[in-house]
Amino acid sequence: MAQDSAALSLAYASVGDDGCTAIARYMRENVMLRTLDLRGNNIRADGLVVLAHGLRSGGSNMTSVCFKWNQIGSHPRGVQALCDVLKDNESITHVDLRNNKIGADCGAFLGDMLRHNSTVTHLDLSWNDLGIEGGKAILDGMQANHSLIDCQLSGNRIAEDTLHAIAFILRRNRQTAPMGASTFRQERGMTTQDPTAAGAAAASPSPTSPASPGVSPGRSTTPASPGFGSTARSVNMNVPSEAAAPSPSPKEGPATSNLPAATPAKVQPPVHDEAGSEAVFHRTATLKLLQREQNHSNAEDARFFGEVAEYIDLLQLDVARNKKYRMDAEER
Repeated sequence: MAQDSAALSLAYASVGDDGCTAIARYMRENVMLRTLDLRGNNIRADGLVVLAHGLRSGGSNMTSVCFKWNQIGSHPRGVQALCDVLKDNESITHVDLRNNKIGADCGAFLGDMLRHNSTVTHLDLSWNDLGIEGGKAILDGMQANHSLIDCQLSGNRIAEDTLHAIAFILRRNRQTAPMGASTFRQERGMTTQDPTAAGAAAASPSPTSPASPGVSPGRSTTPASPGFGSTARSVNMNVPSEAAAPSPSPKEGPATSNLPAATPAKVQPPVHDEAGSEAVFHRTATLKLLQREQNHSNAEDARFFGEVAEYIDLLQLDVARNKKYRMDAEER
């Protein structure tokens, strides 16, 4: 193996616990290593402990680790060692632990890692055996997490209300970090200088109360209830596209428009950052929707507000992606 390689892939190579020592040594010696793929190698808890030590001393530049299709959940000490490293790691963003026989006794370690980590954006825990208690432990840890935007939990027998609450937190995080954890850290630094942004962040509800039974975290085609017809019309008018100017709310005052003003020609509209104002508006509107979803009166209303929030998520991701493409094109 080259000592300056950026990727190490030993998928289905029958590494086992015995081969983890050599891999850990390689991680410590290769400072250029960024991705590690050890899927399907029959690695158990003891092997993961050795790899975790290698990550602690040589994983400062790594961004992705894949341990899926192993048996690292054979004993809690393996997951505990990995989570202890990830709590302080500031480079790894993608962690894949699917199908590893991780049980409920590992949920507390994963939750504690999520509570302290501010770098991991994608975590795959699907097809393990976390169960109801493990799901609750992960939810507790996610309350203080603002970087995780994708968490796969299929096939873990987690309670439906817990999955709904986790989906709520992920939507909240996508609003504060539409392009990843780095964006969130920048916005968090700006919050100390922008009272308006701080107020918007404080308006975010604490998703500790469970959703009503029967509420699915997935998409639904159930229409909005008659009592919220005006809300649906307001949302459809306010979030059509990136280019459209949002309708002002009574608290925010009039928004800047590109149409000719019905005032004398000498009166000029105030000059301000339209992109920043639009981002603040969308973030505030979505936080209000999330609050309405959390404080729903019945399951039908919760589904409606959840769908609207997800729709706004998709719009904002498209807007952020298009802005990034435009900036890249301008640089070229």
